[in-house]
Amino acid sequence: MNTEEHEMNYYFYLENYSLFFEKEGHFFVYNTCNGRWADCLARPDLRSLFTPFLKGINYAVSLSDETIAACQLRSFIDDVREAFSGDLIPAGDATVAPFLFPSLLDFRCENKKLDKKERELGHEVYNNLKEISFFLHPRIVPEYGVFLPEQIFYSKEPAPIVEGWQQVYRPFLQQLTISWKGILHIWCKNCNKKMWHSLWEEFDTVPAFKIVHTGVESLPPSLDELLNKDNYSYEVYVTDDSDEECINKWLLLQSQTDIELLFHRLISSEKEWENASEWTGRKQIDNVCLLPYYNGENRLFFEEHIYVKENDILFEVIKKKDIFARKMFNTNYFGKLFLFPDGQLYAHPADDSLGRISEVSLAEMVHKELSEGRSWFLIRDQKPCVSCRYQWICPSPSDLERVLDRPNLCYLKN
Repeated sequence: MNTEEHEMNYYFYLENYSLFFEKEGHFFVYNTCNGRWADCLARPDLRSLFTPFLKGINYAVSLSDETIAACQLRSFIDDVREAFSGDLIPAGDATVAPFLFPSLLDFRCENKKLDKKERELGHEVYNNLKEISFFLHPRIVPEYGVFLPEQIFYSKEPAPIVEGWQQVYRPFLQQLTISWKGILHIWCKNCNKKMWHSLWEEFDTVPAFKIVHTGVESLPPSLDELLNKDNYSYEVYVTDDSDEECINKWLLLQSQTDIELLFHRLISSEKEWENASEWTGRKQIDNVCLLPYYNGENRLFFEEHIYVKENDILFEVIKKKDIFARKMFNTNYFGKLFLFPDGQLYAHPADDSLGRISEVSLAEMVHKELSEGRSWFLIRDQKPCVSCRYQWICPSPSDLERVLDRPNLCYLKN
């Protein structure tokens, strides 16, 4: 009687919500439902075995007891199973591994930009346009070299409103069709009664939703007029030096109406951070966002409080659709444009102008950014992020990285 045990054959498969990739000399499996990881050394024998995973051909491979032992895969398989990222099942009488759809990108355009031949200019190009910011102040680049919108509220210097901005913006606003469903941002630090009326008169012509970014000293002229503007919300910027009485008036306005209101508390130091925390608690304000601000002299503050560590990255579970999006475009910048009173339009204020709106159509400038631009497609495809396992787990590059002139804001890769 033959008592020798027969060698078992198996299928090792991954769930299609898991991602398989190679980084830092390891193979990684990331579960986009629970954020759990499994990894093993990327040895040549395993690379050959996992070729269907790596190339996105199939998320199932055939294994035998002998292969599992020879390749020292048992621990890796157990980790994958414990993470609910895949399983090892008996093959039975089947001779071919089942086909399981891998996680794949399915975009009309391969990575990066649109080819001009692939798309005609027209209203379809507006589908890529999500938000437009209109500034009533000039674009003044600070000494440290990068303009960010919030600097007009942090600066103690007066922010002059450019005369004639209405004549510059009016023809541009007429290019936005009724069918466009984006958002208009209006940036104005100091609004008096006349300015509020002028602002509403110009931007009411566009049916899109509007967000007014303003300083805390800019109070709307009357409660009745405010209530008549049902497609507006307001974001109010506050610093340590802001007038307490003005803050209280905004809070009173909110308590008397159902207006959408968000406070941004600008912070650039440890002391301002502490003051903001105390202020939020004392005022019992829930609708507040603490906004770190780089003033050219507080890099140490960012290194101590803003840079992320590995635990910060692992804290949030990143969904598959978000990972795919970060591979394709900058999720912070894509679809956004910035317009200044001199008529210059930017995909980001830190970049070169796309053109002057009196000379080039909006559709042409959107197409230019899609086909040639830098901001909308600024992704983590450069050193040191390109070799990091968290390359697509981390958020897209942000304003803070630009203003600090760094490729990342973490301590994992320097």
